[in-house]
Amino acid sequence: QPISVRIAHLFLINYKYYTNRVGVDNYLSVELSHCGTGANPDINIDQVLSPSGIPIGIPFTSTNPKAMTREDMDFVREDGWNVPEMCLFGFDMIIIYSAHKALLEQFLSSKTNTRTDEYGGSLEYRMRYPLEVIRAIRESVGEKMLFLHKRD
Repeated sequence: QPISVRIAHLFLINYKYYTNRVGVDNYLSVELSHCGTGANPDINIDQVLSPSGIPIGIPFTSTNPKAMTREDMDFVREDGWNVPEMCLFGFDMIIIYSAHKALLEQFLSSKTNTRTDEYGGSLEYRMRYPLEVIRAIRESVGEKMLFLHKRD
């Protein structure tokens, strides 16, 4: 398990403090995102990941991202969002944010996704990984949890 994920789990404990104080008549959502190449390498503990290893050219983002391997993709899809923990800590809704150069948006763009496998090429192929992530999150939270994929 990457160091950043273990540290993230420590921070999740603080969420319980806030979700307990919202009250019965109120609802609380959490918005989650994977920065991909948009991650700041100065504060990112692990190697910055991207669909194809292409920097996005925005200040304070990685200039040397790692192209995701199948193993990286499997980990991010299945374990990289901390969604089951968010459900346990009392959030009522999970929002997955994938706009403005976030990882899932990077998969959709032909400029940042130049993969030659089943996740690159046509828009249909570039959509595969984001849809896999969204389906995996929906399965992990079940039908009773509100779930929104936000791409604006």
